[in-house]
Amino acid sequence: MTIQLNQSLGDSLKNLLTSTQRQSREVAFNLQFQTLQNTTIDRLNKEIIEVEDVNNRQGALNRLQASADELTDRRREVVQFEYFNSSNNQRFNDIETRAITASIVAQADGDTSAFSASEVAALQEDIGEISIEINRLVELNDGAFFDGDHPTALIAKLEELESLSLVEGTVDASGTASEDATNDNRRALDLLDEISDLAGAAANTSATLNLMADNVIAQIDRELNRIKVDSNEISLEQAIEIEFEVQRLKTKYATFLQAIEIGFDFASQSANRLADAMDPDNFTSGTVLSYTA
Repeated sequence: MTIQLNQSLGDSLKNLLTSTQRQSREVAFNLQFQTLQNTTIDRLNKEIIEVEDVNNRQGALNRLQASADELTDRRREVVQFEYFNSSNNQRFNDIETRAITASIVAQADGDTSAFSASEVAALQEDIGEISIEINRLVELNDGAFFDGDHPTALIAKLEELESLSLVEGTVDASGTASEDATNDNRRALDLLDEISDLAGAAANTSATLNLMADNVIAQIDRELNRIKVDSNEISLEQAIEIEFEVQRLKTKYATFLQAIEIGFDFASQSANRLADAMDPDNFTSGTVLSYTA
C-alpha cells in the first residue's frame, strides 16, 4: 500500500513551493528589505545629525569667528594708531629741538635786546621748518588713548606765531604787556619757548601711548590665539570624536540589516529544501510519502 497526500493539499504545496513561488518570495523580500533599508538610513541620518549637533557646533564656530573678526578690526585700529603716534613722536622731538635752536639762533650775535636783519631771516626760516613739521602732525582720535590734544595745541600756537611780523630792531623786555610792545619780536620768542615746552610734553605722552598700544596689541594677540585654539578643538578634536560615533552608528545599522538579510537567506534555503522534498519527482523509496505496504 502506498500512502499519498490528498490531491488538493499536494497540489497546493507543490504550487507554493515551485521555482516561480521562490522568485516571488525573493522579489517580495527585496521590496520589503529596500523599504526597511530606506527607513533605517533615514533613522541613521537623524541620529548622525543629533550626534554631530551641526547647528550648535557651527554656532559656536560662528561666535568665535565673530569675536576674532572684532578683535582683528580692533588690532588694526591700534596698529594704525601706534603708527601715526610714532610718527608724531618723532616730529614732536624734532619740533622741540627746532624751537630751542630757533631761539638761540635768533640771538646769535649775543645781543638779546634786538634782532639783526640776518637774525630775522634765520628766525623766519626756522619758523618755516617748524611749520612744516607741525602741519605734518596727525590729530589722533581713539577712545582708549588720549594724546592730550597736543597736535591741536601746537597747531594753534603755530597759527599765532605765523600771524606775527618779525622786524629788525628791538626785542622788548620779557613781561612787556602786548599793548605796550613796540613790535612782535618778544611774542615770537615767547611762542617758540611755549612750542618747545609743549612739543617736549607731547613727545613724552606719545612715548607712553606707544607702550600702552603695544600692551593692547599683545593682549589682542593672546586672545586671538585662544580663539584659534578653541576653534581647532571644535573643528578637529570634537570632529574626531563625532566621526567615531558616526562610524559606530553606521556599523550598528549595517549589522542590523545584515542580520535580517542572513535570516531571510536561511529561511529561503529552508523553504527551498522543503519544496524539493515535496516534489514527487524527488520522492525516494522508504520515505513516508512513498511507503508501500
